[in-house]
Amino acid sequence: MKKNILPLIIVVLVVAQFVSIMKISSLQQQVDNARAEISTQDDNTRSEINEIYANVDEMLKKEASLIETASIKVGDLDTENFTAPITFAITPKEVSANTAVSLEIDGQLNPMTRNGTTFSTTVSRGIFGKVSPMIVIDESGVKKTTQDDRIVVESMKDLILPILSPQFIGETSYSRDTYQCKKTLYADVKNAESGIAFTDMRFVIKVDKKVISNEVIPSDAFSGGWQVDKSIQLKKGQTCIMMVIATDSIGLEHRYTVEYWRAGADDQRGPRFDEEQIYAADGKLLWKAE
Repeated sequence: MKKNILPLIIVVLVVAQFVSIMKISSLQQQVDNARAEISTQDDNTRSEINEIYANVDEMLKKEASLIETASIKVGDLDTENFTAPITFAITPKEVSANTAVSLEIDGQLNPMTRNGTTFSTTVSRGIFGKVSPMIVIDESGVKKTTQDDRIVVESMKDLILPILSPQFIGETSYSRDTYQCKKTLYADVKNAESGIAFTDMRFVIKVDKKVISNEVIPSDAFSGGWQVDKSIQLKKGQTCIMMVIATDSIGLEHRYTVEYWRAGADDQRGPRFDEEQIYAADGKLLWKAE
């Protein structure tokens, strides 16, 4: 009788242990879910608090500001000297019959024309710079100065010209005087509000400044990436550079170095995708990223 009971006890104990393990596992899952939910709620709360702080800061800045409204409008590009007119419009919070407003830009004071309570002026600026005006409010000889982020242009170029952001991903190797490059070229294209757009893109390979390959990149190439598979003879000390050259509708060349390889060098200089260079149609360098 005892012999028959022992196996039954063992089975019951095994089942009980299995049930206990399942319950523990279920409890652990519930604990993990609760922790995840708490963490999510905590992140949401922090996000809401940060948003509240940001809104309060914005309201305090607006309350302390001397300016009610401020705006800019950029005109058409002058392709001969690469300047563009910017029209500034400003409405101070307090305006009297004697109020006069000027903009100080790069040390030059530009008087603004009054129309009701709004003051405006148009200033021509080069497209390869930043515009950060100082607002000067003159009230019967008493002058106050302020700045407003709404009329600051961090980059005129980015407002007027299209932007290409390339990435070149894959593998490279060098053996027996042969440089092997198997990579995929990706790029994001940001169109400009001015209507100026890229009209032609080429993939150019140079060895010691000599062009050895110049291929047209199809207009739809970046939707899934453009494949590059090159074997290039490269002796020790020689340098191979691969570039994307994008020409826009006013003839400017935007050049981006996506690959740089010096044969025999222990440390290779990685590509700097944001080091854009812009050239005029005659080959003159107009601008380069710092």
